[in-house]
Amino acid sequence: ELKLLPNLTAVAGIGWETTHLKGLNTAYSYAGAVGVTTIKPTTADVQFQNTAPELALLHRLNSEWLFRARAAAGYGTPQVSNLFVLPSGLSGNNTGLQPQKNLGYDLGVDWTPNNALKLSATGFYEFFRNELVSQATPLAGISYTFNAPKSEHRGIELAADWKFYPGW
Repeated sequence: ELKLLPNLTAVAGIGWETTHLKGLNTAYSYAGAVGVTTIKPTTADVQFQNTAPELALLHRLNSEWLFRARAAAGYGTPQVSNLFVLPSGLSGNNTGLQPQKNLGYDLGVDWTPNNALKLSATGFYEFFRNELVSQATPLAGISYTFNAPKSEHRGIELAADWKFYPGW
């Protein structure tokens, strides 16, 4: 955090992580009256390197008004269980999943007319690549995860913080 001017502050940060998913899924199937067993192992050994830089500017117009602008990147990695479920809901090799990446922008304003009330409005626009999406399969209670190549999320968030009684 760096105060550029008395009423303008810049905030920057970066997150970095390594995810290493290693697993073995063994599917057993039985056929015939004799009970012939078929064993089908699927292994996973994948590693993801992810970074998430962020930059924000905060402009305090006066004691009541704060204006915010932010740009940030993010990521999401699959869970190890996602690597072993097929669209049919059966066990299998889904180890080709990629981490999701996103880049988002938002603009917002906070109005604090007194110590008891704060109203906020924020508009955001996010761009995802390889978004991790889960959906139901024909087998009840089993979901399948896949990468959506591209998606966009946008909207407005409104918030109110009312401290109607001291100490609450």
